[in-house]
Amino acid sequence: FGHKPTGGSIPNFGTIPTCHGMVHRFCQLGPSCRHPEDLMPVLRLMAGPLSLADTDMDENMMLQNGYYEKYSWPDPNEVDVSNLKVIVVWEQPGSKFPVSRRSKELVQAQDRVVEALKQAGCEVETRTFLHMRKAFDIWSEMLQEEQGHEFAEVISDQQDQTIWPIYELLKWVFTAGKKSNHTLPALGLAVVDRVIRKLNLSDKKTLEHGDELKAELKAAMKGDTVMIFPTLPVPAPKHGPLPLLLKFADAGAAGIMNVLQFPATAVPTGLSSEGLPTGIQVVADHGKDHLTIAIAQYLNRVGVAGWKPPLRNEE
Repeated sequence: FGHKPTGGSIPNFGTIPTCHGMVHRFCQLGPSCRHPEDLMPVLRLMAGPLSLADTDMDENMMLQNGYYEKYSWPDPNEVDVSNLKVIVVWEQPGSKFPVSRRSKELVQAQDRVVEALKQAGCEVETRTFLHMRKAFDIWSEMLQEEQGHEFAEVISDQQDQTIWPIYELLKWVFTAGKKSNHTLPALGLAVVDRVIRKLNLSDKKTLEHGDELKAELKAAMKGDTVMIFPTLPVPAPKHGPLPLLLKFADAGAAGIMNVLQFPATAVPTGLSSEGLPTGIQVVADHGKDHLTIAIAQYLNRVGVAGWKPPLRNEE
């Protein structure tokens, strides 16, 4: 189980590469635990004290700059799951770039989750959000807008000088990565980022769609409401640069919650027929991390969710 907290919950100072501006809230640190009951205790530990953060800023300065926000989360164990309203999104978030077709096994896993919540007494509603069809594009534009620094500079952190993205990319290609300190997807993104900045190709309309989507989701998740949302469209993909480079837009389902800053809990739902992990996300409104964690705990208790060693499918 993994939890991506509400944006700004945990200071990102001291991490590598260094975050700039509001990216502190987008690239939010969070806990990963085998048991969902451990998520909230670890989250509270990670959220403070700020005296441990590696920064020259004091707490007031971080609050004023918007890099950090204090939250006092209720105990997930005290949440009555049966009183929660559940919004279900079935459509895989998309992009102007190719996105993999959603795996039937992931749809079936999400269906088991939804049925378990219906059995618990939750009010369940299926929703579609139009701008989710450009989720990856919104993530990319919002991240670039707030970063303020070229991605090449970001991945050059702790080095003497900023890399030349095209040179590093060619070096990677001709040496199969042996002569480069960076991954192929990172270098590809650095090249694209430089081209966009040099040619001023930023898409303001996509940024507007991001703001509209954020407002629409916030309104939909008001009160004691959670959203069951897809993760990657396929079970755990193969490691390696080429598969990840060709399917980079598949990450839009995860990235969109980063830039919109909603809390999201990754819930493992067992293994595919090939023994690979499957899962869904539980999302809630800002500051309501305890609701997503409560759902994860419930699904684990009733046996719909839970960690299993990969490649050992006993079903």
